[in-house]
Amino acid sequence: MLQSSFNHTLAEGVTPPSWREAIISVIPKEGKDTEYCNNYRPISVLNVDYKIYTSIIAKRYGAIMTDLINEDQTGFISGRRTQDSIRRTLQIVNSIQTKKGSAALVSLDAEKAFDSVDWNFLYAVLERFGFNDGAVMCIKSIYQSPTARIRINGSLTEQISLERGTRQGCCLSPLLFTLYIEPLAQAIRQSEEVRGISIKGEDHIISLFADDIILYLENPNQTLIPMFNVINIFAEHSGYKINVTKTQILAFNYLPSEEVKNKFRLNWTAKQMKYLGVTVTKQLSDLFKTNYDRLTTQIKHDLNRWSTLTLDFSARITTIKMSVLPRLLYLFQSLPVKIPVEKFKDWDRLISRFVWNGKRPRIKYTTLQLSRKQGGVGLPNLKDYYHAAQTRPAIKWCDQNFNAKWKDIEIKVRDVPVQTFLGNEQLKKTLQHFLDPITSHTLEIWFGLVKQSKLEREVKMLNWAAYVVGDILSAHDPGFRKWEQKGITAICTVMKDGHLMSFQDLKDRYSLEKTNFYRYLQLRDYFSKEIRSSRTSYGILNCIIKSYRGLQFKEISVLYKNLRENTATSTEYIKKKWEQEIKTDISTEE
Repeated sequence: MLQSSFNHTLAEGVTPPSWREAIISVIPKEGKDTEYCNNYRPISVLNVDYKIYTSIIAKRYGAIMTDLINEDQTGFISGRRTQDSIRRTLQIVNSIQTKKGSAALVSLDAEKAFDSVDWNFLYAVLERFGFNDGAVMCIKSIYQSPTARIRINGSLTEQISLERGTRQGCCLSPLLFTLYIEPLAQAIRQSEEVRGISIKGEDHIISLFADDIILYLENPNQTLIPMFNVINIFAEHSGYKINVTKTQILAFNYLPSEEVKNKFRLNWTAKQMKYLGVTVTKQLSDLFKTNYDRLTTQIKHDLNRWSTLTLDFSARITTIKMSVLPRLLYLFQSLPVKIPVEKFKDWDRLISRFVWNGKRPRIKYTTLQLSRKQGGVGLPNLKDYYHAAQTRPAIKWCDQNFNAKWKDIEIKVRDVPVQTFLGNEQLKKTLQHFLDPITSHTLEIWFGLVKQSKLEREVKMLNWAAYVVGDILSAHDPGFRKWEQKGITAICTVMKDGHLMSFQDLKDRYSLEKTNFYRYLQLRDYFSKEIRSSRTSYGILNCIIKSYRGLQFKEISVLYKNLRENTATSTEYIKKKWEQEIKTDISTEE
């Protein structure tokens, strides 16, 4: 019945009347005066059939969005994440500080961006992108005379006609907004007067996460006014409007001219700015203190408040998993900074005190962190989550299907692929001087985990044949460089069941000439002496191998699981105590 109804709507462009109405509830914004209407946030609830219909259309749109929308936009596009924009921004800040040039980061604040979308402009954008008449009609049909009623004190107001804006709660709204805002991003990129920050020959001008826009400007005195002129032209046609009073700027080696200062009332002396849930500072060394100290204070306050509630042991464990871990994990993924061991101990003490409600712990903290299968309760090990999150960029370096602007910055170091560093710590030390601090930090975390997992021998399978340093293979042999051009990268990519592939298999797969046979013998000799291992599982190395093979998986979850399996902690000590007390042997199953 639903399929028949949906197909009728799609073909005829007419929606059922019940799809047009939204029920809006309002909730107060945190920390705002509740006596003012604009300090409430509207939450819109739509018809469920409508949401199923738009989710199907959104899934079809999503399949082509990566081809339509530039990598500058990381919001609501499959395979792109908030952290892509944050890591890129930190790389740009580092580049500005290294070059000591005049520059500025400008974070734009739009006034009710999603609610300001002009429908006629949106339809024109869809047509310009190449959507056919049927696809545009599909969107027009769901914006035919939409209405809303507001729920206040249990009662509903009269119907209000909606005349602009993407529909809140609609599965299509995020994708439609990314299409709507893309012309602005393209206009700024194409402007000859707006200059971005150049890194390794590529200009970085704008980054977007839906309506959160940050601009990277060189010589702000010459570029700020032209940039806002482009935005104003876009606003005239689209309904988009910037709130200049809430726009943030982070200036580097820059004092605004009188013209710029009078035109834009901004805080020119700011030392930090809020961006996508993190605080970006002028000095990368300040990121840890600025972000983690504030979050620790918030967590401490929440745990003290929740301690007064009547929660059993299981509920307290769940509270840590559902409320504390996600907030810390977001920063673990976003900020490539070193966290002192003492900080993890502080967090563990806070959590332990909450879990046991201030009483003396009856079970070891490390035992609680074991999975239920191992006899624990799965209490998060924050240090392992931090290491897993910090290692994710290294996995993405090796994924040929993954594209991001931060990856373009990091992927080459003096013409050497950064991926080969993962299997060659000596090469990393040789080129350390040319590494930026963010990439260097990721590699330090990686090699620390390799040593912790005792994989120093096996990690060499991540080396690239063309860049092995030593007597066995020549790093200057142009023949091995040609292997790279044919697609032979890390040694693990030419392995099968723990063994090096035969020369015939390599010839067939990569179209190698017979003249490469001696090089193959060199590689086989290196593999036998330096890499071959009796291990059947390679732990964290498996994540890199999967990435090289283009396999999709939840990187942080898999890495965390591998790290937890490597721990020496178990409930064996409890078993032994019980055996002593009751003077009998207890099997593991019992």
